[in-house]
Amino acid sequence: MNALDIVMKLDKEISGGELGKAAAYLAEDFRFAGVTPQPLNKDEALGVWATLRAGLPDFNHNMRNLREAGNIVYATVEVTGTHTGTLSIPKGPTLPATARKWRNPLERIAITVRDGKATEWAVESVPGGGLAGLLGQIA
Repeated sequence: MNALDIVMKLDKEISGGELGKAAAYLAEDFRFAGVTPQPLNKDEALGVWATLRAGLPDFNHNMRNLREAGNIVYATVEVTGTHTGTLSIPKGPTLPATARKWRNPLERIAITVRDGKATEWAVESVPGGGLAGLLGQIA
């Protein structure tokens, strides 16, 4: 399986809420960078995705414009969801459902794949993006 196939399967499992399956596509030293002030490790990233799925059951990266260059997949995301469940951010606020729709601005991402697993998911820092963008729209 090439890097593009791995990234597409990983995103399908995250956006579909199958985080146990998503974990199989992440390296043990995985880093998720750019959505929080400090990069997240594999367990922290899975925890954030689980939290988002609980609070925003229709959470979706809306990944588009994928292209592979060696072992890196570049794409854009425009993350969306509807806040219909309790959102409990690790080390952050707990927000009861508001029924508000959420859409972050377009963000560029780069996902590095090594030995069949994602080792890093880097998200471009843009105004109104990341976890702060989500909280600013639904709080």
